Amino acid sequence: MISNVNSSSYTARQMHTTQQSMQKFQQQIASGKKINKAGDNAAGLAISEKLLKEANSLKAYSNNFASELDKNKIADGAFSNIGDTYSDMYANSIRAMNGIMSESDRNDLAMANDALNKTVDRIASTTKYNENFVTADFKSNINTLDASAISSQMNSVNAKRSEYGARSNGLEHAINVNNIAAENETAALSRIQDTEMEKAISGYKNQQTLNNFQNMMQRNQMSNAEGLAGRLL
Repeated sequence: MISNVNSSSYTARQMHTTQQSMQKFQQQIASGKKINKAGDNAAGLAISEKLLKEANSLKAYSNNFASELDKNKIADGAFSNIGDTYSDMYANSIRAMNGIMSESDRNDLAMANDALNKTVDRIASTTKYNENFVTADFKSNINTLDASAISSQMNSVNAKRSEYGARSNGLEHAINVNNIAAENETAALSRIQDTEMEKAISGYKNQQTLNNFQNMMQRNQMSNAEGLAGRLL
């Protein structure tokens, strides 16, 4: 009789362990995550939280770099327009050097260049990104028909565009590096956290089969115990 009681208790403990395993597989299948609480894998949870933090930080840096890149593109576009305007001014200043130009013709060219110069100032003073002025420090203070001064300003604009181009290249490189690193961190996180569905489903079915067998064993033990008790009465 004692043997039957011990056997029944052992089977009950085994059933409890099996049912816990079934519940764990059910959670993994339902959530899509292998780690649903610290008890599932404390070390894995700590590592995954670190990886998630690093991946999110990398993405945040990439977003900041992308915003800076957008700002650079807007500034470069503004300087491109300024450069085109200076090209028109330079062409007018060269035309004004023509000896057959009358004073009236040169005055007309000067007036045209004065208007173009104001266009440069307007572009420089109004170009914004996210409500921040990006070219406000650029000033166009030149004699409207001074070809040398206009050429110097054109060189300044080209230098600015080269500076923005180099900065943009650096930002694009940083974004690519960060994105690759974030993808690697996310992939590592996925390997730790994400449920391997085929394995989880197989594990659940195996535990379910074992649980059914244990139920049958328990019923047999109870039946045997009842039969033995009946014979002893």
